[in-house]
Amino acid sequence: MPVPRKDEKRNPFISRCVHELVHGEGKDPKAAVGECYGIWDEHKKKVLDNSSTGYKILQWMKGQKSSETMVQCEHCLEYFDYTKEKEAGMGYIKCPGCGRNIDQEGKGVKKELNEGGE
Repeated sequence: MPVPRKDEKRNPFISRCVHELVHGEGKDPKAAVGECYGIWDEHKKKVLDNSSTGYKILQWMKGQKSSETMVQCEHCLEYFDYTKEKEAGMGYIKCPGCGRNIDQEGKGVKKELNEGGE
């Protein structure tokens, strides 16, 4: 089973992982995509739980009165201070980890909705 390499970003890992599962193990492409995202999510959780940086972030958040400005992107699981990011549109920013549009709670936002679309 593929695992993320040190310092490998999400998109390159997903690409490599899907290729390995489809071409190396003969898995269905859709199933491979789901499995690879699952592997990535588990890896990110373990890294955060086991890293001194992750521990320091969590400890810092506990001690800050403004910890409510710290959010975790629901997609890439990266923690960051929402108020330090430039607004990408009305009520959302681009996650510094994966580039997806997210709101102040770390939830995905459809860009079209914030630009007058339906």
